[in-house]
Amino acid sequence: MAPPNSYIHVEDFKTPEALVDYLNYLDSNDTAYLEYHAWRAESPVLDVPNASHNTERMYCGICQNVSMRKKLGYPKRMIKSVRN
Repeated sequence: MAPPNSYIHVEDFKTPEALVDYLNYLDSNDTAYLEYHAWRAESPVLDVPNASHNTERMYCGICQNVSMRKKLGYPKRMIKSVRN
C-alpha cells in the first residue's frame, strides 16, 4: 500500500543488528533519510492498479485492509518491540 522507497522493510535485513546499523546510518545521513520522503513531492501515478502513490490513498488502503481483517476475524496484535 505504501509508495515505493517510502519505508524500510525489516525482512530486507539479515539480522536485527544489520537493521540497527542501517537505522543509525540514516540517523546520521540527512540525504539518505530524505530519500524515503522524496515520493511526497512527486505527482501520483494513478494508472497503476492498486498502487498507493499519495498519502490519502495510502491511508484509505490501510483502513480498508484493517476493516477486512476485522470482518475475517483476525486477532488484534500489538508489537511492543522490534526485537520481539
